[in-house]
Formats: sequence, structure tokens, C-alpha cells
Amino acid sequence: GRQIKPGRFFTMNANDTQGCGEWSVYSHRSTLVTVKHIDDTTDSSVLFEDIASAIDGGEEATTEQQQSFLLGCGTDGGTIGVQANVSNPAYWASSYVASGYKTSGLLVKVVSNAQ
Repeated sequence: GRQIKPGRFFTMNANDTQGCGEWSVYSHRSTLVTVKHIDDTTDSSVLFEDIASAIDGGEEATTEQQQSFLLGCGTDGGTIGVQANVSNPAYWASSYVASGYKTSGLLVKVVSNAQ
């Protein structure tokens, strides 16, 4: 998500994700990361960086802090709500504000992708 300076947004529109739609975000070997949209009334959009932070606590997280994020689940996977870092200027850009997107309503999930 950091290929561009302000970051890239991951967006799930309510009309595209009725019934708690779930989209694949990343997969590598036996691991699959998905994001689930849990609010059929809201168009949600967060930075990919915020999805990554839900998994590991972010770049500055200590080993102890990482335990409260998905990384703390070890090999068991799990689900956690995406918490947007709303102090990031990308969320205050006129294009984001005008879009009407919300930073709520998204869960990130890490599961086995065994074939």
C-alpha cells in the first residue's frame, strides 16, 4: 500500500458487498488474508496500511503490543476490526472527504489457504 506517498485505499461499497461480502486481499503459500464488509449501509474505505496494522500492530509495535493484534494469534488465525489511523493526511484529502466513505465496517481475517 505504500507504493504511492499518501498510501492506497482498500474500498468496499455497500452495494457490492451485500450479506457481509468478503474479498481476498493477499495470499501467500498457505496463508490467505481477507477483508469482510459488515455494514450493508456504509461504503467503507481504509488504507492498506491500516489493514496491515490490524495484523501486526504497525511498524512501531513492540512484541508485547503485537500480541493484541492478529499476529498474537500465532498459527490459529483470527479476525479483528480494522482501526483506521485517521491522523493520516490521506483521510483528510478533499477527494476522500467528498467520497463519503467511512473508516468503519471492515474486519480483516487471516486463514489457512491450504490446497
